[in-house]
Formats: sequence, structure tokens, C-alpha cells
Amino acid sequence: MQLDIPLGSIGAPSLAELPVGGRLVTHAMQKYVCHTERISGVTVAKEDEHHGRVHLSITTTVSSEQWRQDVDLTVALLDSDGKPVCEDAWKDLTVGKDRAIASLTWVTMASSTKTPQMNCRLDSAKLAGVGPKPMLRIVLSPKIDPDDEESPAAPTTSVTPRLAAPPQAAAPAPEPLPRPPGMKDRPGAPAPGPVTVEIAGKRLESEQGPAFAWVLTVRNNTPRPIAVLAVVQLVDAEGFEIAHLAPEKLSVEASSEHVFRGREPVAKEVADRVARLAVKLQVPAAQSTPVRPPPGVP
Repeated sequence: MQLDIPLGSIGAPSLAELPVGGRLVTHAMQKYVCHTERISGVTVAKEDEHHGRVHLSITTTVSSEQWRQDVDLTVALLDSDGKPVCEDAWKDLTVGKDRAIASLTWVTMASSTKTPQMNCRLDSAKLAGVGPKPMLRIVLSPKIDPDDEESPAAPTTSVTPRLAAPPQAAAPAPEPLPRPPGMKDRPGAPAPGPVTVEIAGKRLESEQGPAFAWVLTVRNNTPRPIAVLAVVQLVDAEGFEIAHLAPEKLSVEASSEHVFRGREPVAKEVADRVARLAVKLQVPAAQSTPVRPPPGVP
């Protein structure tokens, strides 16, 4: 499956004009499935720019409907003429179905959603020269059994990114996309479940060493109060958990939302490997409801 994402869409600045810390994000391609795998999100961020050099990071979220599946992934930034500016590839990247921690189900050799990141470092002049219509090309190739009849022909489609919403601002819904040739029309990301959760966090420095602070928003969509156990995970750039912080027992009233905050010191050798924070929820068996993140959250 090949996805072509134009980065020069109306309303978005050019990559050269994108400020440091700015991001272009899209989840619009998550409705398309190749075999049982999908690209559920892409983020292009300008990490740094100084001395005439620019650092772009391109993070791709790859998910699967199977417990374990190997895929080949290629990500390329193309200029307006379709020539590659930066390119990276992952062979035999293992992805899998994300499991709610509440189920406590162990599947041997199971994997989970991965977020490989491509780091693109180039001269500012070269970035300005990519033209008004640069494109991000993603090629996803699951390693499947030749006899698998569920394997569709690899299609090509185009999706449009949007500017990342500022902190605490509501993100606009992704634009509808045309069905690509040869692609089966399968459902996209699931609707929010009985419990939804979002997490934001950052690294802090002090004389005592590094620490991570986080803000956890839990939404109870059911007509009864719930109690959940939240485990904040420290995740590296490849999407693997490095460590997790002490579980927090949280209570949320019926049909309401509650914000929880926390902070915990972390050893420097661990903190230096952390790319992002994630969270898993455990719901007591008596409540036994599946927990899903909101659409578009890795």
C-alpha cells in the first residue's frame, strides 16, 4: 500500500516556514487497510534550526488487527518534482494489536502499535528548494502468506495533512478521503469506548536529576462512576516501553471528565531514551469494559 501525502496543502505553511516546534499531522489515512495493517497517523515536526541546518522528524504510527505481524515500511520526503530529499526504511518491523491492560490476557510473542521515526537533517537552503508542493510517500508492505485471500492489491492514495492543534485546543476532524483503487472498504478507527484517555507530559530538569510531569485526562462515557488503575509508560522512539511509573488509582464520576496530574523522578539513563509518554488503564473486573483511546491517538 502506497500513501502520498501532499505537505503543501492550502492553509498549511511550507516546511521552510514551519516554526521550530511546529507540527503537521494527519490521521486521515487510517481508514485504509492493507491485509490487516494500517497507517493510523503521521506527524511531521520541525525539531530544530540553527547555523543553516534544519532537523525534521517524521513519525509514522503503524498498527495491526493481528497479535503479531511483520511489515516492511518505507518513508520518503519528496520535493515538488517527486525526487527524494530524505528517505528511511524499516525491514521486518513487528507490529500487533494493542491490548487493554484490563483483560490481563497474555499472548505469546504478541506485539503492539509501533511509531518509527525518521530524522531528516538538511541545509535550510535545500529545504527551501523543495518547492511549493513537497510530498510524503509511505509504502507499507505486510509480510503475508501467499495463500492469504484477504490480501488486496497494493493501492495508491493521497491524503491531506492539517496543522497540529495548539495545546488544549480541539483538533478538527480529518477530511473524508476517496476510496483508493483496489482497496477494500473496511471500518476505520473504532468509536470512543466507555472510557477514553489522553495524556500529555514533558521532561523536567532539576538539581536532583530528571523527572517527568504528566497531565492525564480520563473521560467516563458510562452512566455510572468508575475506578481505574492508570499506568504511565515511558516509550522510546521505536514505540517500545522502557519503563513505567507507579500505578495511580483514579475515580471518575458518571458521564464526566476528570484531569489528573503527576510528577515522578526518573534515572537519567532512562530519561535520555524516552521519546514520548503513553498510558494504559486497568478497569476492575466488576466493571469489565473495554478501554480504547480516542481516534487518532497512538
